[in-house]
Amino acid sequence: WESIKPMITLPEKIQKNGITFCVTGKVPDGYSNRQEYVKAMEDKGFTFHSTIKKDTLFLVCDDVDGNSSKLQKARKLGVVLVNNLDDVV
Repeated sequence: WESIKPMITLPEKIQKNGITFCVTGKVPDGYSNRQEYVKAMEDKGFTFHSTIKKDTLFLVCDDVDGNSSKLQKARKLGVVLVNNLDDVV
């Protein structure tokens, strides 16, 4: 039994930096402003980036089909687009 190893390996981005996120557009319902949302997510252990970086894992956005510069960069870097981190992790 002790020789059984986990079959799932977390992506290198998560192993090295934890769950990182950035925000663009309106914050999810239930939060009055971006600062409140970021604080709530940081309290859960997520790491906030004010800009998209190569190690950003999620971009929280109100419109995943939008065309903002953050969305464009996120798509280019393969960042996962979500409406709310609470729905994902």
